[in-house]
Amino acid sequence: VATCHIGERSPCGARREAAWSVLRVADSELKGEPAQPDAPPIGMADSTDGHLPALGLAELLRARRDQIVSRFVAEGLRKDLSPPGLARSVLVDHIPKFLDEIVAELTLVNQVRVSHDVIDTSETARQHGEQRWSIGYDLEALIREYGVLRHCILETGKEAGAVLTIDEFHVLSKCLSVGVAEAAAEYGRYRDEQLNTQRANVEFLAEAGQLLASSLDYRSTLRRLIALVIPRLADWCALRLEGHDARA
Repeated sequence: VATCHIGERSPCGARREAAWSVLRVADSELKGEPAQPDAPPIGMADSTDGHLPALGLAELLRARRDQIVSRFVAEGLRKDLSPPGLARSVLVDHIPKFLDEIVAELTLVNQVRVSHDVIDTSETARQHGEQRWSIGYDLEALIREYGVLRHCILETGKEAGAVLTIDEFHVLSKCLSVGVAEAAAEYGRYRDEQLNTQRANVEFLAEAGQLLASSLDYRSTLRRLIALVIPRLADWCALRLEGHDARA
């Protein structure tokens, strides 16, 4: 991974400038603002000016995680992504753990590995998608959350003067893409599962109602009703009829 800074006139500096330019354009599109790819690169620092080396992305996510999460919650509330009245802990959910997953992947980039491909699955993102469904988020809001998270990481990085390499840019983009895909897939699976359960319950009630109205012979009706109910609710049942009619 290249370690020179954007202030240096080198191919590495050009690559860094290109990476931040791409990020600025993507973030501007997310916020609906005109893109300014030719603006001076954000968050760049030159280690030759006597200052401490700038933060890398992994160090940023570790050192400023609470700040990123707080900004994420505030932005989500400002954009009305969440249902009203939810506690902060509910809004935060698995986001800190997801940031830790990104840090873990960034750490691997700097180590010898067979492939530089980023993880293609995220259990944390799946859990986040299920949680968002259960508390009333719609799918659009869930997907937009990951755009908000990217924006919060970039804004915090700009304030901290973080330095982004091409590899780090790739990891961040891939992790966010995987997070969106996994969260949306789990959201959809959980939603479909709940809808199928509701549909089965409605069909059962409709069938039971039709059965009760189909005959005046209560013995036949009870036998058919038991045959309908038992597979859904129990292994067996005992039915006791009392009164004159029951003995007839």
